[in-house]
Amino acid sequence: MILAVVILFVIAGVQQATIARQQRSEQFREVWFRLLIKSMMTAPDELPPVRSSDAQDFLRLWNYLSESIRGDDRNGLNATMRLAGMDRVAAKMLKSYRLDDRLMAVVALGHLRERTVWNALERFVVSRTPELSLAAARSLIRIDSQAALAILIPLVGVRTDWSFVKVATMLNEAGPEQVVEALAHAVRGASVDATVRFVRCLEAVGSPGALPVVREILARESCDNQVVVACLRCCSRYATRQDLGMVRAYLVHPNHLIRLHAVLALGRIGTEEDERLLIDRLADDEWWVRYRAAEVLAGLSFVSSDTLARLHAEHPLQEVRDVLAPFVARRAQRVLQTTNG
Repeated sequence: MILAVVILFVIAGVQQATIARQQRSEQFREVWFRLLIKSMMTAPDELPPVRSSDAQDFLRLWNYLSESIRGDDRNGLNATMRLAGMDRVAAKMLKSYRLDDRLMAVVALGHLRERTVWNALERFVVSRTPELSLAAARSLIRIDSQAALAILIPLVGVRTDWSFVKVATMLNEAGPEQVVEALAHAVRGASVDATVRFVRCLEAVGSPGALPVVREILARESCDNQVVVACLRCCSRYATRQDLGMVRAYLVHPNHLIRLHAVLALGRIGTEEDERLLIDRLADDEWWVRYRAAEVLAGLSFVSSDTLARLHAEHPLQEVRDVLAPFVARRAQRVLQTTNG
């Protein structure tokens, strides 16, 4: 009974301590949230001290606000962090055995553009922990994008554990022109898998400067099917009428994924001359190619509703009539709505 009573007192004490710690943490965040918001307009002359036990709360709040704003407003946040001495605390936290501490510190020092920790961040970039290595990569981009790209682009080609969405976000922060130049250099002599990742990055950066690189890749004597698919995906976004001949050639490729993406690329740059080529793809052996060809035909302004309806009614193959049916129905519904409207 005595032991049970002691255990109950210990549990009650732990609960009280936890509640007190949570309340103090909430008060700290409330006070510092107001101070940090105010610092975006006016840099404070003095600040309350931040205890070591509050360092995590501070960095978590500071990182949240830094992710939320752009431009000059960040200058006040940076000045406040340095005035509070939290830049030095964050640099020390890079050596913490706790992954959460290191992650928070890496993100904070990246937002702060703290060049003195460059070497430490470089070591983190090759960490086996994807979250830590990606966070360090993004911080390097924020500190010096040009120097960072020379380190990071080769890793993008081999780090299959890096989330592609996060990689694309990181590269977009570096600026499209720099990224396209770095990728164009890296893609020469790269493995098939690395080339596919590099071309996907070119597609993601949102720059027409990607197109000459894709043309150069497709002009090679031998090009792996995966690479061709990635390049055609990029063409679907950036290609011009200048690329029509190249795209049309892939419509009869033995690989159905290549034919499919050639069809999709024609959906963006195709002319009236491509109507017959797309109609031919309606009889493709692969259902997805037939479906995309029907979808593209239905979306082209120069393909009339009457043409689609006639194809649906007169085509000798049942599979073609089946794939055209929903698109003919949608066109007819739109025409009806326009008439009634």
